[in-house]
Amino acid sequence: MDGEQATWEDEVRLIAPELFPCLRHTVLEDEKPEGVPSKENKTTSSLARFFKRKKTKAGYLPRRNAILEKSVEKLRASLNCCKCSKHTAAKRLKQLFPFTSILDGYSGLYDLPCDIIAGLTIGIMHIPQGMAYALLTQLPPVYGLYTSFFPVLIYFFFGTSRHISVGTFAVVSLMIGSVVDKGHVAWQRHELQGAIQDISTGHNITHSLQEPDPASTSLGATNLSSASPGFDNFFRTRPLSELDMVKVGYAMAVTFCVGILQVVLGFLRMGFLTTFLSDPLISGFTTGAAIHVFSSQIKSAFGVKVDRYSGPLKLIFSYHDFFTHLNHPNLVTMTITIVTVLFLIGIKEGINNNKKFRETFRGIPIPGELIVLIIGTVLSKHFQLHKQFDVEVIGHIPKGFPTASLAFVKYLPDVIGESFAICFTAFATSFAISKILADKHNYIVDPNQIQSILAAIIIVSLKGLFFQFAELKRLWKVSKVDYTVWLVTFFATVLLDVDLGLLIGLIYNLVPILLRTQEPYSCLLGRVPNTDIYVDCNIYKETVQLPGIKIFKFESPLYFANMDNFKSALVKATNVDPHYLKLLKNEMKDTDMTLRHREVCLATSEEPCESHDHLHPLSGRPVPSNCGTFAIIIDGSAIQYVDSVTVRVLKDIVLEYRDVDIDVYLGDCKASVRIMLEKSGFYNHVYRRNVCATIHHAVQVAQKSAAMSKETLASTFTMAPEDFLQEGEFVRLDLENSVESVDKIAAEGSS
Repeated sequence: MDGEQATWEDEVRLIAPELFPCLRHTVLEDEKPEGVPSKENKTTSSLARFFKRKKTKAGYLPRRNAILEKSVEKLRASLNCCKCSKHTAAKRLKQLFPFTSILDGYSGLYDLPCDIIAGLTIGIMHIPQGMAYALLTQLPPVYGLYTSFFPVLIYFFFGTSRHISVGTFAVVSLMIGSVVDKGHVAWQRHELQGAIQDISTGHNITHSLQEPDPASTSLGATNLSSASPGFDNFFRTRPLSELDMVKVGYAMAVTFCVGILQVVLGFLRMGFLTTFLSDPLISGFTTGAAIHVFSSQIKSAFGVKVDRYSGPLKLIFSYHDFFTHLNHPNLVTMTITIVTVLFLIGIKEGINNNKKFRETFRGIPIPGELIVLIIGTVLSKHFQLHKQFDVEVIGHIPKGFPTASLAFVKYLPDVIGESFAICFTAFATSFAISKILADKHNYIVDPNQIQSILAAIIIVSLKGLFFQFAELKRLWKVSKVDYTVWLVTFFATVLLDVDLGLLIGLIYNLVPILLRTQEPYSCLLGRVPNTDIYVDCNIYKETVQLPGIKIFKFESPLYFANMDNFKSALVKATNVDPHYLKLLKNEMKDTDMTLRHREVCLATSEEPCESHDHLHPLSGRPVPSNCGTFAIIIDGSAIQYVDSVTVRVLKDIVLEYRDVDIDVYLGDCKASVRIMLEKSGFYNHVYRRNVCATIHHAVQVAQKSAAMSKETLASTFTMAPEDFLQEGEFVRLDLENSVESVDKIAAEGSS
């Protein structure tokens, strides 16, 4: 087929081959002989008919090709589906399933054995830690094993970190435990109300319900344990499985809400919110949460019966009960705890963290938690510790997985508020760990059998969090603001609660940010000799300030909240107040009154008359002159953005200084600031030459304008006003020279 008879299909395939599959054009493969009517018609889509053209002469073929190319370009720009290719499909697949990109360079000979060893090691560690952290959530220990099993499977397909192992976490477990406590209270209230209605002899229960212990509710903490023997007897008769189901329902509800929130925030690209969680805030929060975790396990470590509280100041009430009952500890439980803690510390510090032994075991850590759990289980079973010495044990752990159910949906309205705090905390901590591992390995991440043994495992795992107290010394030297953020977050978390501590710490962390933008550092810039570089005069003493020009720098974005501070800092740094200068200028216009005042002074007194022209007419305070300043340049390099209020205030500043014969220039402004000035109509009132590309350019414009003004001023008294007021241009009058001229005229008039 020659060029003139080329069909539109061939032209499209030649110009844009990636578009051809999208046209959905169907052509009959078997052509009928000429003259024989075909029952099958050639079908084309609307897109194909759009490209199809009538037969044209050979001379018009180039023009038709040009039109076709334009149509193809327009189609390529409007239809994203036409950009499909193997490369694009593979890129989208890797974004949806990041593990595919990890498997690109995966070596089965080298990586697979290492991953098997790492997986077995982490899996062994998850068994005791999952059961131990389940205690923090007040759930049966088997749910800690569930939490250690399912998340890693999901994270494998959708996670971007190659090293993180998702599972139980002490801080998040403690926060979920506070939600479970909420369900515990609701279940108690519901059961007691039902008992009052059903039991005819419930007078004592009603009396106990109406008169709670004032010590447990005076400051907001709620006692989740029984408050009287009547309560104890009542709850002992209720099936514990029902309470466990309520607790599990609340835990599943808050977990479901957190998952939905994280998915929604992920689609909305809201991961940047975690940037407001600074390192001092995270450190103070996790350390405070570690105090809660430690306090929740101290009763199991000593075998002491302590009531469980919820709400602000709950630690104070818990420790009050703990020290009250500390005179009757369980010595066997204490012995088990002490031995377990010493054993775990010896394994971690003496072997796993010891370089010599780590090389001996080829980097494989010894699972000390699993070892003590197995030994404790065997000893508990053999010596009957629960029956003989009253050592608390978890009991039976069921096999298999529970049946899927949506019974937790009814608890969703009760846990929405707590879900937000857990959502941000879980994401922030996991992202921080992922980022550390990613930086280390050079890749990118897309922001219980015996209860005393499990308590010891939790206490030892908190060792790293408690070491964060050492951060205080460094923060005190580096930044007092970060130091106070750490302390406020820590004490708020310890004294109030985990979720309230995070909220208060976040709010307090935002306060310094707002204060830094409202009252930022400002200074005057001076010129480095023999260069076009301008730096801070307060830091670099060898700089030279240009005569008649003040270069002002304000190191913050400009918005409605800090504009007043910007104006006051500008006046203070330049020592030029346009309002006072305007008052002085208005007084100078009344020349006759000034001459008459001087004549009276000369006639009535031989002593020199004290002039009050430099005083404010109302307050009597000195009115500063412009000291020969004819230009003020605002350095815009540190101004990242401006709002509509800022544009209006900047316009007013330029006009106010112009009224006193001082030009204001903006130099080195960002592109976004220039666009905002253009959109807001800034140039309807201000000359475009007042906005310069660099500071040095603004200096050159100001000096050139001042030179022209001096020539105009030299002919001020020999020219008529209409000769130099042309095309709306303003004449600059040097205020000091004008004052001298007025004094000269007054002296000639008196003589």
